[in-house]
Amino acid sequence: MKRPYLPGTASNDVLGSDKTGEWRSMDRKKIFCTIQKSLIFIAAGLFFAGQFSDAKAAAPKVQKITWSDSGSKIYMPVGSSKKLKVKITPKKAQSGRLKWSTSNKKIAAVNKNGKVSAKKKGTVTVTCQVSAQPKKKIKCKINIVKPAKKIKVDKKTVVLQIGDTYTRKASLSPGSATAKGIKYLSSDQKTVTVDKNGKLTGKSEGTATIKICSEDGFAEASYQVKVIGKLKNSARFIAHRGLSSLAPENTVKAFQLAGEAQFWGAETDVRKTKDGYFILMHDDTLKRMCGINSAPKDLTLAEIRASRITGGNHQKEYQSDQSATTIPTLEEYLQTCLKYRMVPVVEIKMAYQWNEADEQALSQQEDAQTEKAISALSTVTVDGYGMELQSAAEDDLTRLYDITHRIMGNSKVVFIAFDLKTLVKLRSIADENGTGNIELQHLVNQPDTAMIGLYKEKRIGLDTSFKTLDIKTAAQFMNSGIAVNVWTVDNPVKAWDYARNKIPYITTNCRFW
Repeated sequence: MKRPYLPGTASNDVLGSDKTGEWRSMDRKKIFCTIQKSLIFIAAGLFFAGQFSDAKAAAPKVQKITWSDSGSKIYMPVGSSKKLKVKITPKKAQSGRLKWSTSNKKIAAVNKNGKVSAKKKGTVTVTCQVSAQPKKKIKCKINIVKPAKKIKVDKKTVVLQIGDTYTRKASLSPGSATAKGIKYLSSDQKTVTVDKNGKLTGKSEGTATIKICSEDGFAEASYQVKVIGKLKNSARFIAHRGLSSLAPENTVKAFQLAGEAQFWGAETDVRKTKDGYFILMHDDTLKRMCGINSAPKDLTLAEIRASRITGGNHQKEYQSDQSATTIPTLEEYLQTCLKYRMVPVVEIKMAYQWNEADEQALSQQEDAQTEKAISALSTVTVDGYGMELQSAAEDDLTRLYDITHRIMGNSKVVFIAFDLKTLVKLRSIADENGTGNIELQHLVNQPDTAMIGLYKEKRIGLDTSFKTLDIKTAAQFMNSGIAVNVWTVDNPVKAWDYARNKIPYITTNCRFW
Protein backbone atom coordinates (compact mmCIF):
# COMPACT_ATOMS: atom_id res chain seq x y z
CA MET A 1 0.00 0.00 0.00
CA LYS A 2 1.35 3.44 -0.94
CA ARG A 3 1.68 6.24 1.63
CA PRO A 4 -0.33 9.36 0.93
CA TYR A 5 1.55 12.38 -0.38
CA LEU A 6 2.14 15.11 2.17
CA PRO A 7 2.96 18.61 0.87
CA GLY A 8 6.46 19.76 1.85
CA THR A 9 7.68 16.28 2.41
CA ALA A 10 9.75 14.00 0.34
CA SER A 11 8.69 10.67 -0.93
CA ASN A 12 8.83 7.71 1.32
CA ASP A 13 12.30 6.92 0.03
CA VAL A 14 13.54 10.43 0.64
CA LEU A 15 11.97 10.80 4.06
CA GLY A 16 13.68 7.81 5.21
CA SER A 17 17.11 8.84 4.03
CA ASP A 18 20.01 10.41 6.10
CA LYS A 19 20.02 13.45 3.82
CA THR A 20 16.72 14.65 5.19
CA GLY A 21 18.25 14.85 8.71
CA GLU A 22 21.16 16.88 7.45
CA TRP A 23 18.79 19.41 5.89
CA ARG A 24 16.94 19.78 9.17
CA SER A 25 20.20 20.25 11.04
CA MET A 26 21.32 22.99 8.65
CA ASP A 27 18.05 24.86 9.10
CA ARG A 28 18.55 24.96 12.86
CA LYS A 29 22.10 26.35 12.55
CA LYS A 30 20.94 29.12 10.26
CA ILE A 31 18.22 30.11 12.69
CA PHE A 32 20.65 30.11 15.66
CA CYS A 33 23.20 32.25 13.79
CA THR A 34 20.52 34.68 12.79
CA ILE A 35 19.31 35.06 16.38
CA GLN A 36 22.89 35.41 17.69
CA LYS A 37 23.71 38.16 15.22
CA SER A 38 20.54 39.96 16.10
CA LEU A 39 21.35 39.87 19.80
CA ILE A 40 24.86 41.17 19.16
CA PHE A 41 23.50 44.06 17.09
CA ILE A 42 20.94 44.89 19.77
CA ALA A 43 23.57 44.82 22.56
CA ALA A 44 25.94 46.93 20.54
CA GLY A 45 23.19 49.38 19.85
CA LEU A 46 22.26 49.62 23.48
CA PHE A 47 25.95 50.08 24.46
CA PHE A 48 26.61 52.86 21.99
CA ALA A 49 23.30 54.46 22.81
CA GLY A 50 24.27 54.44 26.49
CA GLN A 51 27.68 55.85 25.73
CA PHE A 52 26.16 58.56 23.67
CA SER A 53 23.63 59.32 26.37
CA ASP A 54 26.33 59.47 29.13
CA ALA A 55 28.56 61.65 27.02
CA LYS A 56 25.71 63.96 26.34
CA ALA A 57 24.79 64.11 30.08
CA ALA A 58 28.43 64.72 31.14
CA ALA A 59 28.89 67.73 28.95
CA PRO A 60 27.30 70.66 30.84
CA LYS A 61 28.84 74.01 30.11
CA VAL A 62 31.28 75.71 32.44
CA GLN A 63 29.34 78.12 34.61
CA LYS A 64 32.19 79.49 36.69
CA ILE A 65 35.96 79.33 36.95
CA THR A 66 37.82 80.43 40.09
CA TRP A 67 41.27 80.18 41.64
CA SER A 68 41.47 77.19 43.96
CA ASP A 69 44.72 77.94 45.80
CA SER A 70 45.41 81.66 45.42
CA GLY A 71 43.69 85.00 45.24
CA SER A 72 43.51 87.49 42.43
CA LYS A 73 46.76 89.06 43.64
CA ILE A 74 49.90 87.18 44.62
CA TYR A 75 53.59 87.86 45.16
CA MET A 76 56.50 85.84 43.82
CA PRO A 77 60.22 86.35 44.36
CA VAL A 78 62.42 86.80 41.31
CA GLY A 79 63.59 83.37 40.10
CA SER A 80 60.78 81.42 41.76
CA SER A 81 57.97 79.42 40.17
CA LYS A 82 54.43 78.58 41.15
CA LYS A 83 51.70 76.42 39.63
CA LEU A 84 48.33 78.11 39.61
CA LYS A 85 45.24 75.95 40.02
CA VAL A 86 41.64 76.65 39.07
CA LYS A 87 38.27 75.30 40.15
CA ILE A 88 35.55 74.56 37.56
CA THR A 89 31.85 74.87 38.43
CA PRO A 90 29.93 72.61 38.09
CA LYS A 91 32.32 69.79 38.88
CA LYS A 92 31.02 67.63 36.00
CA ALA A 93 31.69 70.33 33.43
CA GLN A 94 34.33 69.39 30.89
CA SER A 95 36.92 72.11 30.99
CA GLY A 96 38.37 71.02 27.72
CA ARG A 97 41.75 72.56 27.13
CA LEU A 98 42.64 75.48 29.41
CA LYS A 99 44.54 78.26 27.76
CA TRP A 100 47.12 80.16 29.86
CA SER A 101 48.65 83.50 28.96
CA THR A 102 50.69 86.31 30.52
CA SER A 103 50.67 90.01 29.81
CA ASN A 104 54.47 90.22 29.80
CA LYS A 105 56.63 87.16 29.22
CA LYS A 106 59.78 89.10 30.07
CA ILE A 107 58.54 89.60 33.64
CA ALA A 108 56.79 86.25 34.15
CA ALA A 109 56.12 83.33 31.80
CA VAL A 110 53.37 80.71 32.13
CA ASN A 111 53.23 77.27 30.51
CA LYS A 112 50.24 75.23 29.31
CA ASN A 113 49.83 73.68 32.79
CA GLY A 114 49.59 77.01 34.62
CA LYS A 115 53.12 77.03 35.98
CA VAL A 116 54.35 80.61 36.35
CA SER A 117 58.06 81.41 36.23
CA ALA A 118 59.18 84.75 37.68
CA LYS A 119 61.82 86.46 35.51
CA LYS A 120 62.37 89.94 36.91
CA LYS A 121 60.75 92.55 39.18
CA GLY A 122 57.50 93.92 37.87
CA THR A 123 53.79 93.21 37.62
CA VAL A 124 51.98 90.97 35.13
CA THR A 125 48.48 89.63 34.62
CA VAL A 126 48.12 85.90 34.09
CA THR A 127 44.89 84.75 32.42
CA CYS A 128 43.34 81.28 32.44
CA GLN A 129 40.67 80.74 29.76
CA VAL A 130 38.42 77.79 28.89
CA SER A 131 39.24 77.09 25.23
CA ALA A 132 35.73 75.92 24.33
CA GLN A 133 34.16 78.90 26.08
CA PRO A 134 36.39 81.96 25.54
CA LYS A 135 34.24 84.16 27.76
CA LYS A 136 34.92 81.89 30.73
CA LYS A 137 38.25 83.19 32.04
CA ILE A 138 39.92 84.37 35.19
CA LYS A 139 42.81 86.73 35.81
CA CYS A 140 45.49 87.00 38.49
CA LYS A 141 47.74 89.95 39.14
CA ILE A 142 51.24 88.72 39.95
CA ASN A 143 53.86 90.94 41.54
CA ILE A 144 57.41 89.78 41.00
CA VAL A 145 59.32 91.20 43.95
CA LYS A 146 62.39 91.25 46.11
CA PRO A 147 60.79 89.63 49.19
CA ALA A 148 60.78 90.74 52.81
CA LYS A 149 62.88 88.44 54.98
CA LYS A 150 62.18 89.58 58.54
CA ILE A 151 59.77 91.65 60.59
CA LYS A 152 61.32 93.59 63.45
CA VAL A 153 59.02 94.06 66.45
CA ASP A 154 59.35 94.05 70.22
CA LYS A 155 58.04 90.60 71.12
CA LYS A 156 57.53 91.30 74.82
CA THR A 157 54.00 90.79 76.08
CA VAL A 158 51.89 93.94 76.05
CA VAL A 159 49.62 94.48 79.06
CA LEU A 160 46.51 96.56 78.44
CA GLN A 161 43.71 97.56 80.74
CA ILE A 162 40.18 97.32 79.36
CA GLY A 163 39.55 100.37 77.19
CA ASP A 164 43.22 101.35 76.94
CA THR A 165 45.11 101.65 73.67
CA TYR A 166 48.72 101.11 72.71
CA THR A 167 50.54 101.24 69.39
CA ARG A 168 53.35 98.82 68.64
CA LYS A 169 54.63 99.30 65.11
CA ALA A 170 56.73 96.81 63.20
CA SER A 171 59.32 97.30 60.48
CA LEU A 172 60.45 95.19 57.55
CA SER A 173 63.91 94.12 56.58
CA PRO A 174 65.66 94.40 54.28
CA GLY A 175 64.70 97.98 53.54
CA SER A 176 65.04 97.21 49.84
CA ALA A 177 62.09 94.78 49.91
CA THR A 178 59.68 95.64 47.08
CA ALA A 179 56.40 95.43 49.04
CA LYS A 180 56.50 97.77 52.04
CA GLY A 181 53.09 97.04 53.56
CA ILE A 182 52.51 95.32 56.91
CA LYS A 183 49.33 93.56 58.02
CA TYR A 184 48.22 93.10 61.66
CA LEU A 185 45.80 90.42 62.87
CA SER A 186 44.39 89.62 66.33
CA SER A 187 43.71 85.99 67.25
CA ASP A 188 40.79 87.08 69.44
CA GLN A 189 39.09 90.35 68.61
CA LYS A 190 36.77 90.01 71.61
CA THR A 191 39.85 90.40 73.81
CA VAL A 192 41.92 92.90 71.81
CA THR A 193 41.61 94.56 68.41
CA VAL A 194 44.40 95.89 66.22
CA ASP A 195 44.08 98.35 63.35
CA LYS A 196 46.14 98.70 60.18
CA ASN A 197 48.69 100.87 61.99
CA GLY A 198 49.33 98.41 64.83
CA LYS A 199 47.15 100.27 67.34
CA LEU A 200 45.82 97.90 70.03
CA THR A 201 42.60 98.36 72.01
CA GLY A 202 41.81 96.24 75.07
CA LYS A 203 38.25 94.91 74.97
CA SER A 204 37.87 92.27 77.69
CA GLU A 205 40.02 90.29 80.11
CA GLY A 206 42.06 87.58 78.44
CA THR A 207 45.07 86.93 76.24
CA ALA A 208 45.38 87.21 72.47
CA THR A 209 48.18 86.86 69.95
CA ILE A 210 48.92 89.62 67.47
CA LYS A 211 50.26 88.24 64.20
CA ILE A 212 52.20 90.55 61.90
CA CYS A 213 52.70 89.67 58.23
CA SER A 214 54.55 91.39 55.43
CA GLU A 215 52.36 92.44 52.49
CA ASP A 216 54.10 89.93 50.24
CA GLY A 217 53.54 87.12 52.77
CA PHE A 218 57.19 86.12 53.05
CA ALA A 219 57.87 87.33 56.62
CA GLU A 220 55.89 87.24 59.84
CA ALA A 221 56.21 87.75 63.59
CA SER A 222 53.92 87.71 66.61
CA TYR A 223 53.59 88.77 70.25
CA GLN A 224 51.04 88.36 73.02
CA VAL A 225 48.69 90.92 74.50
CA LYS A 226 47.21 90.42 77.97
CA VAL A 227 44.15 92.47 78.86
CA ILE A 228 43.34 93.12 82.53
CA GLY A 229 40.66 95.13 84.30
CA LYS A 230 40.86 98.85 85.08
CA LEU A 231 43.37 99.39 87.88
CA LYS A 232 42.56 102.96 88.87
CA ASN A 233 40.40 102.96 92.00
CA SER A 234 40.36 99.14 92.06
CA ALA A 235 42.42 99.38 95.27
CA ARG A 236 44.07 102.07 97.41
CA PHE A 237 47.25 102.61 95.39
CA ILE A 238 50.18 104.08 97.30
CA ALA A 239 53.09 105.78 95.51
CA HIS A 240 56.26 104.22 96.94
CA ARG A 241 58.56 107.07 98.07
CA GLY A 242 56.39 109.25 95.84
CA LEU A 243 56.12 108.50 92.15
CA SER A 244 59.73 107.37 92.29
CA SER A 245 59.79 105.87 88.80
CA LEU A 246 59.43 109.40 87.36
CA ALA A 247 61.44 111.53 89.80
CA PRO A 248 64.08 111.06 92.53
CA GLU A 249 62.55 109.19 95.46
CA ASN A 250 61.33 110.92 98.61
CA THR A 251 61.43 114.39 97.04
CA VAL A 252 58.68 116.97 96.91
CA LYS A 253 58.69 116.58 93.13
CA ALA A 254 58.01 112.82 93.44
CA PHE A 255 55.10 113.52 95.80
CA GLN A 256 53.71 116.22 93.53
CA LEU A 257 53.76 113.82 90.57
CA ALA A 258 51.95 111.22 92.70
CA GLY A 259 49.33 113.79 93.61
CA GLU A 260 48.85 114.85 90.00
CA ALA A 261 48.44 111.17 89.08
CA GLN A 262 45.71 110.91 91.74
CA PHE A 263 47.28 108.24 93.89
CA TRP A 264 45.28 107.40 97.02
CA GLY A 265 48.38 107.72 99.18
CA ALA A 266 52.11 108.49 99.12
CA GLU A 267 54.64 106.51 101.15
CA THR A 268 57.84 107.99 102.59
CA ASP A 269 60.68 107.15 105.01
CA VAL A 270 61.31 109.27 108.10
CA ARG A 271 64.65 109.55 109.89
CA LYS A 272 65.85 111.88 112.65
CA THR A 273 68.68 114.41 112.29
CA LYS A 274 71.42 115.05 114.81
CA ASP A 275 69.51 118.08 116.10
CA GLY A 276 66.16 116.23 116.35
CA TYR A 277 64.35 117.17 113.14
CA PHE A 278 62.55 114.65 110.92
CA ILE A 279 63.68 114.39 107.31
CA LEU A 280 62.87 112.01 104.46
CA MET A 281 65.54 109.43 103.64
CA HIS A 282 65.22 105.71 103.04
CA ASP A 283 68.86 104.65 103.45
CA ASP A 284 70.84 104.86 106.68
CA THR A 285 73.37 107.10 104.88
CA LEU A 286 73.19 109.80 102.17
CA LYS A 287 75.66 107.99 99.91
CA ARG A 288 73.27 106.58 97.29
CA MET A 289 71.15 109.70 96.89
CA CYS A 290 73.68 112.48 97.59
CA GLY A 291 77.10 110.90 97.29
CA ILE A 292 77.81 111.63 100.97
CA ASN A 293 78.74 108.68 103.15
CA SER A 294 77.23 110.13 106.33
CA ALA A 295 74.18 109.07 108.35
CA PRO A 296 71.29 111.51 108.94
CA LYS A 297 71.70 110.97 112.71
CA ASP A 298 75.20 112.46 112.44
CA LEU A 299 74.18 115.57 110.46
CA THR A 300 72.20 118.64 111.38
CA LEU A 301 69.15 119.72 109.42
CA ALA A 302 71.13 122.57 107.90
CA GLU A 303 73.85 120.21 106.71
CA ILE A 304 71.31 117.82 105.22
CA ARG A 305 69.42 120.64 103.48
CA ALA A 306 72.69 121.78 101.94
CA SER A 307 73.27 118.29 100.50
CA ARG A 308 72.20 118.09 96.86
CA ILE A 309 70.37 115.02 95.56
CA THR A 310 72.30 113.58 92.64
CA GLY A 311 70.73 110.10 92.44
CA GLY A 312 67.34 108.62 91.62
CA ASN A 313 65.23 108.25 88.53
CA HIS A 314 65.14 111.14 86.03
CA GLN A 315 67.58 113.13 88.19
CA LYS A 316 69.14 114.81 85.15
CA GLU A 317 65.71 115.90 83.94
CA TYR A 318 65.09 117.72 87.23
CA GLN A 319 68.65 118.73 88.15
CA SER A 320 67.69 122.42 88.12
CA ASP A 321 64.47 121.86 90.08
CA GLN A 322 64.95 122.47 93.79
CA SER A 323 61.93 120.31 94.63
CA ALA A 324 63.77 117.32 93.13
CA THR A 325 67.27 118.05 94.44
CA THR A 326 66.63 118.91 98.12
CA ILE A 327 65.97 116.42 100.93
CA PRO A 328 62.55 117.41 102.32
CA THR A 329 61.39 117.69 105.92
CA LEU A 330 58.42 115.77 107.31
CA GLU A 331 56.43 119.01 107.32
CA GLU A 332 57.00 119.62 103.59
CA TYR A 333 55.89 116.08 102.79
CA LEU A 334 52.70 116.37 104.86
CA GLN A 335 51.83 119.73 103.33
CA THR A 336 52.21 118.24 99.83
CA CYS A 337 49.96 115.31 100.76
CA LEU A 338 47.39 117.72 102.17
CA LYS A 339 47.49 119.83 99.01
CA TYR A 340 46.81 116.86 96.74
CA ARG A 341 44.46 115.12 99.18
CA MET A 342 46.72 112.08 99.42
CA VAL A 343 46.92 109.93 102.53
CA PRO A 344 50.41 110.10 104.11
CA VAL A 345 51.92 106.64 104.61
CA VAL A 346 54.86 107.25 106.92
CA GLU A 347 57.48 104.55 107.40
CA ILE A 348 59.24 105.11 110.71
CA LYS A 349 62.91 104.25 110.22
CA MET A 350 63.31 104.05 113.98
CA ALA A 351 62.98 101.41 116.69
CA TYR A 352 61.37 102.31 119.98
CA GLN A 353 63.36 101.49 123.12
CA TRP A 354 60.96 100.15 125.76
CA ASN A 355 61.16 101.46 129.28
CA GLU A 356 60.11 99.76 132.51
CA ALA A 357 56.56 101.08 132.36
CA ASP A 358 56.14 99.72 128.84
CA GLU A 359 57.36 96.29 129.92
CA GLN A 360 54.89 96.23 132.82
CA ALA A 361 51.99 97.18 130.55
CA LEU A 362 52.99 94.50 128.08
CA SER A 363 53.42 91.77 130.68
CA GLN A 364 49.76 92.11 131.69
CA GLN A 365 48.76 91.01 128.20
CA GLU A 366 51.30 88.26 127.56
CA ASP A 367 48.96 85.47 128.62
CA ALA A 368 46.63 86.32 125.77
CA GLN A 369 49.36 86.00 123.14
CA THR A 370 51.26 83.11 121.70
CA GLU A 371 54.95 82.80 122.52
CA LYS A 372 55.78 83.41 118.85
CA ALA A 373 53.80 86.65 118.75
CA ILE A 374 55.40 88.00 121.92
CA SER A 375 58.88 87.25 120.59
CA ALA A 376 58.05 89.45 117.60
CA LEU A 377 57.95 92.40 120.01
CA SER A 378 61.70 92.24 120.47
CA THR A 379 63.33 95.40 119.16
CA VAL A 380 64.29 95.25 115.46
CA THR A 381 67.59 96.93 114.56
CA VAL A 382 67.44 96.81 110.74
CA ASP A 383 64.70 97.15 108.15
CA GLY A 384 63.80 94.68 105.41
CA TYR A 385 66.61 96.01 103.22
CA GLY A 386 69.26 95.59 105.93
CA MET A 387 69.39 99.33 106.64
CA GLU A 388 70.04 100.36 110.24
CA LEU A 389 67.09 101.68 112.23
CA GLN A 390 67.66 104.65 114.53
CA SER A 391 66.90 104.36 118.19
CA ALA A 392 63.74 106.22 119.24
CA ALA A 393 62.49 107.34 122.62
CA GLU A 394 58.88 108.01 123.57
CA ASP A 395 59.44 111.73 123.03
CA ASP A 396 60.47 111.06 119.40
CA LEU A 397 57.27 109.19 118.66
CA THR A 398 55.16 111.78 120.47
CA ARG A 399 56.70 114.60 118.42
CA LEU A 400 56.18 112.58 115.23
CA TYR A 401 52.52 112.15 116.12
CA ASP A 402 52.10 115.83 117.10
CA ILE A 403 53.61 117.20 113.85
CA THR A 404 51.44 114.89 111.80
CA HIS A 405 48.28 115.77 113.70
CA ARG A 406 49.03 119.51 113.56
CA ILE A 407 49.24 119.49 109.74
CA MET A 408 46.78 116.75 108.81
CA GLY A 409 44.23 117.32 111.56
CA ASN A 410 41.73 114.49 111.63
CA SER A 411 42.55 113.36 108.09
CA LYS A 412 43.65 109.75 107.75
CA VAL A 413 47.34 108.96 108.33
CA VAL A 414 49.02 105.56 108.06
CA PHE A 415 52.19 104.76 110.03
CA ILE A 416 54.21 101.70 109.07
CA ALA A 417 57.35 100.19 110.62
CA PHE A 418 59.46 97.04 110.71
CA ASP A 419 59.79 97.40 114.48
CA LEU A 420 56.53 96.16 116.01
CA LYS A 421 57.21 97.78 119.40
CA THR A 422 57.28 101.17 117.70
CA LEU A 423 53.77 100.60 116.36
CA VAL A 424 52.44 99.32 119.68
CA LYS A 425 53.77 102.44 121.40
CA LEU A 426 52.39 104.73 118.70
CA ARG A 427 48.97 103.08 119.10
CA SER A 428 49.12 103.92 122.80
CA ILE A 429 50.00 107.55 122.03
CA ALA A 430 47.16 107.90 119.51
CA ASP A 431 44.66 106.35 121.91
CA GLU A 432 45.75 108.70 124.70
CA ASN A 433 45.05 111.64 122.40
CA GLY A 434 41.65 110.23 121.47
CA THR A 435 42.22 110.32 117.70
CA GLY A 436 40.83 107.60 115.52
CA ASN A 437 42.40 108.70 112.25
CA ILE A 438 45.65 106.80 112.76
CA GLU A 439 46.14 103.44 111.02
CA LEU A 440 49.13 101.23 111.76
CA GLN A 441 50.72 98.53 109.59
CA HIS A 442 53.52 96.12 110.45
CA LEU A 443 56.16 95.81 107.75
CA VAL A 444 57.43 92.27 107.17
CA ASN A 445 59.26 90.36 104.49
CA GLN A 446 57.24 87.22 105.21
CA PRO A 447 53.65 87.24 106.55
CA ASP A 448 53.00 85.03 109.58
CA THR A 449 49.44 83.98 110.41
CA ALA A 450 50.52 83.38 114.03
CA MET A 451 50.54 87.18 114.40
CA ILE A 452 46.85 87.55 113.60
CA GLY A 453 45.80 87.60 117.28
CA LEU A 454 48.30 90.30 118.28
CA TYR A 455 47.55 92.41 115.19
CA LYS A 456 43.86 92.22 115.94
CA GLU A 457 44.26 93.20 119.59
CA LYS A 458 46.56 96.15 118.84
CA ARG A 459 44.57 97.19 115.75
CA ILE A 460 47.62 96.78 113.50
CA GLY A 461 47.48 95.82 109.84
CA LEU A 462 49.86 93.77 107.70
CA ASP A 463 52.27 95.39 105.21
CA THR A 464 54.21 92.65 103.41
CA SER A 465 56.39 91.97 100.40
CA PHE A 466 54.41 90.85 97.37
CA LYS A 467 57.02 88.15 96.77
CA THR A 468 55.79 86.17 99.78
CA LEU A 469 52.07 86.92 99.86
CA ASP A 470 49.65 84.56 98.16
CA ILE A 471 45.93 85.22 97.90
CA LYS A 472 45.00 82.42 100.30
CA THR A 473 47.24 83.79 103.07
CA ALA A 474 46.00 87.32 102.47
CA ALA A 475 42.42 86.08 102.87
CA GLN A 476 43.26 84.64 106.32
CA PHE A 477 44.30 88.09 107.54
CA MET A 478 41.45 89.95 105.89
CA ASN A 479 38.83 87.48 107.17
CA SER A 480 40.09 88.30 110.66
CA GLY A 481 39.49 92.02 110.07
CA ILE A 482 43.14 92.86 109.46
CA ALA A 483 43.98 95.26 106.62
CA VAL A 484 46.60 94.07 104.13
CA ASN A 485 49.09 96.23 102.25
CA VAL A 486 51.41 94.64 99.69
CA TRP A 487 54.70 96.13 98.47
CA THR A 488 56.27 96.88 95.99
CA VAL A 489 54.08 95.79 93.07
CA ASP A 490 55.34 97.18 89.77
CA ASN A 491 53.83 94.52 87.51
CA PRO A 492 50.32 95.54 86.35
CA VAL A 493 49.22 91.90 85.95
CA LYS A 494 50.21 91.15 89.54
CA ALA A 495 48.60 94.38 90.73
CA TRP A 496 45.35 93.39 89.03
CA ASP A 497 45.51 89.93 90.59
CA TYR A 498 45.68 91.54 94.05
CA ALA A 499 43.06 94.17 93.25
CA ARG A 500 40.46 91.73 91.94
CA ASN A 501 41.02 89.63 95.05
CA LYS A 502 40.12 92.65 97.20
CA ILE A 503 43.58 93.39 98.66
CA PRO A 504 42.84 96.89 100.02
CA TYR A 505 46.29 98.52 99.73
CA ILE A 506 48.85 98.18 96.92
CA THR A 507 52.18 100.04 97.10
CA THR A 508 53.95 100.64 93.80
CA ASN A 509 56.71 102.66 92.14
CA CYS A 510 54.69 102.95 88.95
CA ARG A 511 51.66 104.68 87.58
CA PHE A 512 49.29 102.12 86.03
CA TRP A 513 46.82 104.59 84.55
